[in-house]
Amino acid sequence: MIGGLWLSLSDRQKDMPVCLCGRCKGEVYSGENMFRWERQRICADCFKNAVTMLLNDAPLEIAGELSVEYEMV
Repeated sequence: MIGGLWLSLSDRQKDMPVCLCGRCKGEVYSGENMFRWERQRICADCFKNAVTMLLNDAPLEIAGELSVEYEMV
């Protein structure tokens, strides 16, 4: 109770998903971020995994896309 008012707490576990991730088919709930990647709407976890794979496989290409200067030493 805050200031004489009872707060109504909702149980997020009972919320219905608003959509599914286009890549992993996982549930996505209201308020979560989605990313458009290769014509699919994907969840934050799939986006992070894809970016991590790109950084591991092609760091120079990612640096170029981000306008980061690089040099060979």
